[in-house]
Amino acid sequence: MQVLSVISTKGGVGKTTVAANLGAFMADAGLSVLLIDLDIQPTLSSYYKLRHVATSGIYELISTNETRLEYLVSHTTINNLHLIFSNDDKGQLNTLLLHAPDGRFRLKNLMAIFEPYYDVVIIDTQGARSILLEMAIVASTHLLSPITPEVLAAREFKRGTLQLIEDIQPLKHLGISIPIINMLINRVPSVSNNAKLIKTMLETLFQHDSNLCLPQTYIPAIEAYTKSPILAEPELKTFPQGNEAPRKMLRLNVRFDNPVPSKEGYEDRGGFWAEVELWHQDAEDWNKLYQKGMRVLVQGRMTYQEWDDKTTGEKRSAFKIEARDVGILPYRVLSVALEQKADKSQETAPPMEEPD
Repeated sequence: MQVLSVISTKGGVGKTTVAANLGAFMADAGLSVLLIDLDIQPTLSSYYKLRHVATSGIYELISTNETRLEYLVSHTTINNLHLIFSNDDKGQLNTLLLHAPDGRFRLKNLMAIFEPYYDVVIIDTQGARSILLEMAIVASTHLLSPITPEVLAAREFKRGTLQLIEDIQPLKHLGISIPIINMLINRVPSVSNNAKLIKTMLETLFQHDSNLCLPQTYIPAIEAYTKSPILAEPELKTFPQGNEAPRKMLRLNVRFDNPVPSKEGYEDRGGFWAEVELWHQDAEDWNKLYQKGMRVLVQGRMTYQEWDDKTTGEKRSAFKIEARDVGILPYRVLSVALEQKADKSQETAPPMEEPD
């Protein structure tokens, strides 16, 4: 069984997202994966929908040495992906472990209960130096540390994460093997020269550190797909709900372009089609607003669906976006008319003051 901790003494570098995605990818590849949320902010615990919620979590595992998996392990809706959720919202485990003789070694000693059932254990940690973080490192066979291509992030990585690894090296005298850190450069913008320069600087700065490994892999920043045209007339659907008001859904067929700056202006690097579903009680009114040819900015959650074609029986798949908002961009829009509210029609904005 492999144990991977995603660590950093700096918050906001993407540890939880990396841990959640790695777990899902490995589970999808057929491995049996257990996620452990050691962060007092239980973001990983709510990342995936659970089909079975255990009665206990990380607090019971660490504080009482609970070893019954039926009480500890929750099951996500993804096959082969399980979770021990964080329920130490008051941060009591840090104090408990500081006063326990086996504090830094407790999780390592408990790992044997998972070995018959899991191929990989992935531990998400808090973005600050603590005994919980040291305990996760001691229990691990592999360490992964995301770092963003920023000067301050590089300084904190050297001063915080690498210094922590250096400080716990004496544990080797007790037979504890401290794994080297795999540094993962995260959120690298595709068009930022500064970010690329810092990425190169990080690779040069740390290439000879004996506690560090520099994989060739890096994670690009999320690119927003803007100026996306609606390429078919919107479709309004209504779903009856018995005695309750029917649910309304507006479906838009949108082409998400991916324009990248070039010497000639912008170059299309490809994109994708997706159905955008907007569920709202005002969907019938909005159906009159959105038109074929409009460019929109979509915010929402993308899902990937597979189904069997009813006619041919073949496997089909497509992306779908469950939208929170669909904003209209001003391209090709000739005029805008707003509905006046009776009690607000006379209100005007205060005059702007001229600077001295």
